[in-house]
Amino acid sequence: MNMHRTRPRLVLPLIVAAFWLPATACASPPPDPPALVIVEPPAGVHSRYYPARSVVWPALAMPSPGRPWLAPELSISPDQPREGTAVGVRISLPENGRVPLSVTVELAGLPVHVIRTGRGWFGIGAVPIGVTGSQLLVARFEIQPDSVVEHLLPVTVDGRTFPATQLTVAGRFTNPPAEVLERIGRERALIRGVLDQASPEWLATGGFEWPRPPSFTSPFGQRRVFNGELQSRHWGLDLQGQEGMLVRAAATGRVSLAEGFYYQGNAVYLDHGLGVYTGYFHLSQIDVEAGDLVRVGQVLGRVGATGRVTGPHLHWTLHVGGVSLDAASLLELENLPEAGPGLSEAPPGLADSPPDSSESGDRNADGHIARTGLR
Repeated sequence: MNMHRTRPRLVLPLIVAAFWLPATACASPPPDPPALVIVEPPAGVHSRYYPARSVVWPALAMPSPGRPWLAPELSISPDQPREGTAVGVRISLPENGRVPLSVTVELAGLPVHVIRTGRGWFGIGAVPIGVTGSQLLVARFEIQPDSVVEHLLPVTVDGRTFPATQLTVAGRFTNPPAEVLERIGRERALIRGVLDQASPEWLATGGFEWPRPPSFTSPFGQRRVFNGELQSRHWGLDLQGQEGMLVRAAATGRVSLAEGFYYQGNAVYLDHGLGVYTGYFHLSQIDVEAGDLVRVGQVLGRVGATGRVTGPHLHWTLHVGGVSLDAASLLELENLPEAGPGLSEAPPGLADSPPDSSESGDRNADGHIARTGLR
């Protein structure tokens, strides 16, 4: 799948602005700074120029005075995302253009946390359930202390149909007893406090793969009726597995949580950086600890039936910027950055775990579960 992209082209300058720096009481006025030149953006990308406002993500590069501002190339992967999915975002600067002081990025009105990759930026955006149709990727660049230029890329989001299902579970999970309500509230606050954080690094440089062979029992987004009452959506993807079968890390990451919860049962949350987290629920056994750095394919635990479940399986989740998304969409992302400046290498010294009998025929020559079976 080709990434949706805009191609830069050089045209006549549209805006030329010169700014005077004030003189100080103990020094003569400095020379005039170089003129700022802004070049028209490529076809399909709109731009706006206005006084600076709050910018929070540093560019991690020195500005380049005297150079013109050349329109960046904005691209996404996949080129036409669906609601409830993750979207890869790339921004590339022309070689001879000005480097901004800082940059902020939004997709469909939600912030995208980004990191520098050479002469550009990379991030993962979220398109929540309910967001469809015409949306915008917005990149704002602080090109001088009092000047911001904004580039906009139109994005079309496809809608999806989410079915409903009837489930029967123990009554304590649909109407929890009073003595566990405090525990539930405490656990929700703990999890939300983790998922709302965005570490300023990208660990998943090797890309994403299935944590178990892709045999599905319940899809993401399904409306769930427990014991005759509509209670929630299914905010994860259920993968088939018998008790004790291996559950592997979908990508390199750091273990944020590894403990038992009322609804999730025994669960592991991995932080992949930039606000991207994957979760692995209902485990019968946890084989990692909070703070561990794990590589893609490393065993995190074993399939189980702990928490609110109807039987053994792996419930796999994805959160981006605190938004619940379809974890399977991670495998549709293309051109993820490899290790390099500003990026984290895969942790060394971690041995790959051997496959179990349920993975026979599903692993490639490198020992990882093949990137197949997308719905």
